[in-house]
Amino acid sequence: MKRVLISGAGVAGLTLACCLADFGWRVEVIEKAREERSTGYMITLFGNGWKIAEKMKIIDSIRKYCYPAQDFQYVNGLGKSFFVVNLDLVRKGFEQEYTYLRRPDLWHVLFERSKELSVYVKHNAQLVKINDMTGGVQVFFQNGETDSYDLVIGADGVHSGVRKLLFGDEHQFSRYLGYGIVAFQTTRREEIDDSVKIYQESGRSAVYYPVSEKVMDCVFLFSCNADRIYKENYKAILLETYADSEWINQAVLQNLSNQNVDFFDVLKQIEMPRWSRGRVCLIGDACACLSPLAGQGASMGMLEAYILSNELKRNALVEKAFERYESLLKMDIIRRQTQARRLAGRFVPESTREMIWNRWVTRLQFSPLLVHRTANFFKGKIFQI
Repeated sequence: MKRVLISGAGVAGLTLACCLADFGWRVEVIEKAREERSTGYMITLFGNGWKIAEKMKIIDSIRKYCYPAQDFQYVNGLGKSFFVVNLDLVRKGFEQEYTYLRRPDLWHVLFERSKELSVYVKHNAQLVKINDMTGGVQVFFQNGETDSYDLVIGADGVHSGVRKLLFGDEHQFSRYLGYGIVAFQTTRREEIDDSVKIYQESGRSAVYYPVSEKVMDCVFLFSCNADRIYKENYKAILLETYADSEWINQAVLQNLSNQNVDFFDVLKQIEMPRWSRGRVCLIGDACACLSPLAGQGASMGMLEAYILSNELKRNALVEKAFERYESLLKMDIIRRQTQARRLAGRFVPESTREMIWNRWVTRLQFSPLLVHRTANFFKGKIFQI
C-alpha cells in the first residue's frame, strides 16, 4: 500500500486525500492550524469544482449550506441600489451547477468525507526539512519527529512551506497584483438585508454577505502598495484607506477587532516553471494560485487534486504522474491567471469613469440574453473527468 503525506488541510489537500484514499492509498494530512478552521470568506463553486464534487459524492452535502441572499446589489454612497443581479438568473446561466458558500463549509464537507475514508489528519504540525531520496521521501517535523513516505504533496497555500523547502523563497515565484484584501465576520447591520451588497469607490471596494439574522461576512478589497499585510497593522491600513469612504464602511471598520478577522493579505499569483521535484509535488495555491479575483480557486484546487490522483493511479512511476498532471493543467492555469489580472479593475476600479463603465458592462453580461455566455466565460475549459 502506497503511503503519502499531504501538507495542508485546505480544499486542494483534502480533496486529494479523499481521492487517493478512495484508491486504497494510506493517506496522512498535516495542518499547521491547531484545529479544523471555522473562519473564512464566501466562495463560489461551479464548473470543474462542481463536477468533481459530484464525482466525490459530496455535492448533496454542499447543497445543504444555504444563505439568505437572493441577489447581488450594487449600491451607491447612500446605500441605494442602482443595479441588481438575481441569483436565480445566475444559477440558470450555470445550468443550476452553481452555489456560493463559506470556505469553512467546504472544508467541513471534505473533512467529513476524509474521515469516512480513514484519512489521518494531524493538526498543529508542519515540515521543517524534506529529503527526496531514491524510492521515497524522508521528512522532518517541527516537533523533532521524522518519517518516510512514498511521496509528499505540498497543498499548503500561497505561502507554502513545502515550496520554500523544495524550491526556495516565495518572492521568486510570486506576482504581486497591487491589491490588499481583508475578510471578517461581524454583527449584521440593518442596511444589509437579504442581498449581497457591493459598494465601490475609486481604488477600494467592500462586499457584505448576509450569513444569518445576526451575522454578516465582509470583504474589503483595495489598492495597496505594501507587499504583505501583517496582523498588527491591517486595521490601521483599512482605517487609513477607507478614512473618507461613504455608506457604512467606516462604521463597520471602527468595530473591527483581531478576534473576528478571518483573512488578511495582499493578492498574489504563484507562477512556477515546475510544480514538482523528484517525489515531491505541489498543488493548489502552492504552485498555481489564481488569486481571489478569479473567483474559482476552490474549484480549480479540487480539479488539480482530482487529476493528480488519477495520474498517480495510472502511472507506476511517480515522476511520470507528476509530469502528466502538470502538462494537462499548466496552460489552462496560465490562461485563468491572465483572465484574473484583466478582471482586477472590475473589483477595484481605479477611477470614476472606469467604475461607471464596469457597471454597464456588468449589467449587460448578467442580462437574460447574455448570462449563459457570461457563465461559460467564467467556467472556462471544462475538463473531461
